Amino acid sequence: MATSEKHDDKEMFDFLSQTPVFAPLPEKELWNMCIHMTKEQYDKGFILCRQDETSLDKVVIIENGSLELYFDEEGEKLLRGTLGRKDVFGGIAILMNSGKSVRTVVVQEDTTLLVLPKNDFIDICTRYQPFYTFFVETFHDRMLDKSYASIFQSSQISHFLSGIVPFSLLSEDILKNISR
Repeated sequence: MATSEKHDDKEMFDFLSQTPVFAPLPEKELWNMCIHMTKEQYDKGFILCRQDETSLDKVVIIENGSLELYFDEEGEKLLRGTLGRKDVFGGIAILMNSGKSVRTVVVQEDTTLLVLPKNDFIDICTRYQPFYTFFVETFHDRMLDKSYASIFQSSQISHFLSGIVPFSLLSEDILKNISR
């Protein structure tokens, strides 16, 4: 379960200015981000998003705690990864996957997230090319991993077919099998 709390803008500014992806942004931009960001607390075990189901309306930066990411393939956790302090989640999904979560994300331990709304994130991407490029290059690097690329492409095909009659009438399981 998530709880929101007030935050100290100076403390958030200091944190963002030491976070690799945000550090290159101008100070004025970081201060502006602090105004729009919120802080959320999540308990261990909370499912933050589900692969191919959750539409992301925010980008999160881990202030404290950790998140487990994985592809869920018929109940099996594939290509598992962990995000920790100062890692960012959600940007690639927003920019490269129409906002759909690429992987399932579970809170591994009680975690504090700094939350940047989707529209603010997109605005920063359009005004600061190197910031946008960071997410594009990260996605590119992941797509070079054939296992990641295969699962991602299968997900894209399934999502595409689900919007076309007669495929839209099929169950999610059948669509996933067709997409493989």
